[in-house]
Amino acid sequence: MNYDKMDDCFTSLKHKVNDALDNSDLKKIAEVLDSINGPTLVCGVGGSSIVATYLAKVLREKRHIIAGVISIMIAINLNLQEKI
Repeated sequence: MNYDKMDDCFTSLKHKVNDALDNSDLKKIAEVLDSINGPTLVCGVGGSSIVATYLAKVLREKRHIIAGVISIMIAINLNLQEKI
């Protein structure tokens, strides 16, 4: 087992956790949400699809904006179909 590499990983993790606790993007997120005024299509894959679903729900429930979620693979297919 390479303990030096483990120490590097834990040091990196500690830095990332401290950064996440010290620096928040909440103001930027609020600005972006406030700038969305029309129907919105949100896409994501894996864990990002969960975030996309939550964002669509927030837009529908709090901002009364039509929002839908598609997977990134469907978005890629739609983009490819447009080019054919």
